[in-house]
Amino acid sequence: MIPGLYGPPSEIIGPIRGKEGFTDVGGALRVLSPDGPASVTITVVRPGQSDITTTLELEGGQVGDLSLDELGSGDYGLVLESSAPIVAGVRNSVGTDARTDTSWVGSSYAIEGDTVIAVPAIGEIRLSVVNPGQTDVQISLDGSSSTVPAGGILARPLSGGTSSLSSDGPVYAVLSFRGDSVIGNLQVLPAPKLQDPVAMTVR
Repeated sequence: MIPGLYGPPSEIIGPIRGKEGFTDVGGALRVLSPDGPASVTITVVRPGQSDITTTLELEGGQVGDLSLDELGSGDYGLVLESSAPIVAGVRNSVGTDARTDTSWVGSSYAIEGDTVIAVPAIGEIRLSVVNPGQTDVQISLDGSSSTVPAGGILARPLSGGTSSLSSDGPVYAVLSFRGDSVIGNLQVLPAPKLQDPVAMTVR
């Protein structure tokens, strides 16, 4: 599960796309099957749009790339299902002739219950929450309730500081921040479980 992905609009990335030295600025999914052959089903989930599904066939030790340029601009997430263990990441870039920035995003962690998010004060920030399950999940973001539909994605703007997130079922979440020449992602981690009390004896 790779949420929190962002395709920049054409006015940001378009002027340098295809120029010499900028051949790799387009969005791409990279997948490695380290141990043996793998058949990978990739589902693209986007807010308010229908899903897109495709497949990659990999040999052991082979890296496969899938261009994401045709998705256009906006927020999206990827759900990967594989017949064998894989390693995957997504690359997205923004920039100009003078400056570019690239972010690699890996798989996320399931979140259920309450967690706290440290939000950096940089660029435009969004929280993307993906629910790959078969039933809707209710979440609360800073006290405001929303529904993440089954197999769907929800994206909400945030401001720098601290935010709270709670859910009544498993979801996956990533912070993405973006600007004309800055892009990045931060994983939202589940809150650690409370540890057992520790007894101390002072002598």
